[in-house]
Amino acid sequence: MVLLGLSAALYATFFMVPPSPPQETATYATSWELFAANIKFNDTNPTIYVPLHQVVVLTIVNRDGVPHTWDVDALNIHTGIINPGETKVVRFTVDVAGTYRYYCSIHPGLMDGNLVAQAPTS
Repeated sequence: MVLLGLSAALYATFFMVPPSPPQETATYATSWELFAANIKFNDTNPTIYVPLHQVVVLTIVNRDGVPHTWDVDALNIHTGIINPGETKVVRFTVDVAGTYRYYCSIHPGLMDGNLVAQAPTS
């Protein structure tokens, strides 16, 4: 019996999958920086979390060798062309909670992500 108990303990030690860690809580911020490089924003086209009814300041720096844009059609946000080496600052407020798609109009499908707007929790 002890041998069987030991075998079960060894099996559990080496073959059991540990529980998944809890997911990180999203950080809702009013200031964001995006760096365009290698046809991506911040390497991963991250989800941007913003609080409702607050002015958000988004700084976009083009570190790429080609022009980019940053657009959110549903919020009528359009930077226009951001040439290599340029920086554009966008200020906006979101008044309706939801998930909005952002993208580069020059590289759609390669530089897309989500902007999530939600009421701040306290």
